Amino acid sequence: MAINNSQKGAVIACSALKKAYREALQKTIEDSVCFIYLEGTFEIIYQRMQARKDHFMPAGLLKSQFETLERPERAISVSINGLPEDILRNILNQLYKK
Repeated sequence: MAINNSQKGAVIACSALKKAYREALQKTIEDSVCFIYLEGTFEIIYQRMQARKDHFMPAGLLKSQFETLERPERAISVSINGLPEDILRNILNQLYKK
């Protein structure tokens, strides 16, 4: 049985660093997509990556990720500073303002 989330919605987590990647993701559902851009400095993200144990992405690749990143033009931008529950609350507040 196929599941259709067009009425309920769905959350997809991915890096989608380039504009072309985001365009491909929204190609058939353009009006229904809202990107969330989690903003953080290289230093903060690197520090968090160093603290991870057994993660698939080595911290050494972070520099290339920042170099590849094309900041989204149409996205909800949220700082990653703060507690996860505060970040989520900020995202939800901005989503429901739309």
